[in-house]
Amino acid sequence: MKRKTLIIILAVVLPIVLIVIGAGIFIGGAVIFNLRAENRLESEPPKEKYKTYSKSFGKYKVPSNWVESKSHSTGNKFFYVLNGHENDTRPNNISINKGTNKYSTNEHDKFRKSILQQLSMQVGSRDDVTINASGLTTDNGYIVYKFIIYESDNNITTTQYYIVGDYQYILVHETVFDEYLDDTDNVAWKIVNTFTWK
Repeated sequence: MKRKTLIIILAVVLPIVLIVIGAGIFIGGAVIFNLRAENRLESEPPKEKYKTYSKSFGKYKVPSNWVESKSHSTGNKFFYVLNGHENDTRPNNISINKGTNKYSTNEHDKFRKSILQQLSMQVGSRDDVTINASGLTTDNGYIVYKFIIYESDNNITTTQYYIVGDYQYILVHETVFDEYLDDTDNVAWKIVNTFTWK
């Protein structure tokens, strides 16, 4: 009797397991993306541990364990580093500044192409440099173009986030010199995702 019961249970459960596994394979990319998003949220500090910065061009939040580097910041470009690393020779850092261009918000694709062309010209024929580009939308509904430039010879990763505006943009520029790319990128994305124009 027990054996029959076991067979019945397996007959019922096994198809369900196969369906779940099949769905996981089918939507593998989405599953991985969601897991990464959850990991990012879990690694973020509670909301009260963010500091809001207000500049002439807009407002944004930065985790409180990152500080504004007064010695590197200027009147229109502001640098942030992990607290305690202000005097390092090459600290991982993030800067934010406003720029202007000739493109309206509706012409954002032309803006993207112009940035990519400029980056390609800067890289030139260097074999050790790769560029990856992608598009995002922030929680506030802003279009963002993300460019990752990796220099394998120097192990330096530069990530540029362009928040699209009307004939203007915000550039959040992230430079990572070590293996803590995800940690720094989480902070940069927080700045981008919480940014609001003034």
